[in-house]
Amino acid sequence: MAQLIKIQDYLSRYERDLYHYSSQFTRVKQHNWEKAKDYFYNGEEEVQLDDIDESPTSEPSLFRKVKSFFKKDEVAETDKEYMEVEIEKEAEENFDAENLTAFVTEPKSLQDLKVLFLENVFQMQMRWATSTLFELSNADKRYFYDEKLQYFLKSFPDTFLLMYKPVFLVKKAPVEAEVILITPTETICIAMVEGKNGSVFQYSKENFWTELIGKDKKKVLNPVLGLNRTEQLVKSLYQSHNIDRPIRKILLSRNGFFDSPTEPYQIDFIDKRNYEEWFYNLRRLSAPLKFNQLQAAEALLKHSQSIYFNRSENE
Repeated sequence: MAQLIKIQDYLSRYERDLYHYSSQFTRVKQHNWEKAKDYFYNGEEEVQLDDIDESPTSEPSLFRKVKSFFKKDEVAETDKEYMEVEIEKEAEENFDAENLTAFVTEPKSLQDLKVLFLENVFQMQMRWATSTLFELSNADKRYFYDEKLQYFLKSFPDTFLLMYKPVFLVKKAPVEAEVILITPTETICIAMVEGKNGSVFQYSKENFWTELIGKDKKKVLNPVLGLNRTEQLVKSLYQSHNIDRPIRKILLSRNGFFDSPTEPYQIDFIDKRNYEEWFYNLRRLSAPLKFNQLQAAEALLKHSQSIYFNRSENE
């Protein structure tokens, strides 16, 4: 399952310590999967998966530590981040804490178990991508049911880092990007172009394309504009941090077709004709997380916008 390191302009825990959370995610996921399989094969009455979603109230000792820490009149941001990571590490070691999550339905097969397990991990990912121990973003609930977001997270390996339509600050102005998938070998900028099943999207250099749905026609915004903007943002930020890694641009339509005499320069068209091959090849990439990959992700996170508020002690 890919890791959601950023969504829109919400504050992510990966922004606080990308290296810690990228490795912690795999540990937590593997630990919980073993617990889920033990439940399934041993026939226990209920499965409860440990969720390292440490809020100050999830563990009394942690809450006291947080309250004591914040009795100071002023807290340096670096001290705050250090305290947050230390508290999270302490909670991570205590898998028997009160904050547990149970499956809502009874799995009838191993495949059912996998589906329920991925949904559980997705909910944890959403919490990690919209809050920290001390802060919380006002996340739009629709993202918890966003099919495209779940597609990217549930389809690809743990070593893929996903930024879902992140907002970057460019000369102090917010600019929304397309989907950015940071794999161990490259960075992929993806614009999804989807309508009704079997739609044909006619390429144009103008601001709008035409979507053909049987005999009907519909105007859609030219997706190349946002895709090129995203690639230029990523390229510029990589250059400013002396990061050298391949950047690829993809127009993706899982259920439709692209109608173009030739593909635009340096853009791959992935539609119903070649989707399965592309999807299979990307999923089978088994390379581990790379230091250069984490550096690249960190550079992008540093320039992304985050809007949040402090959690109250009573929350």
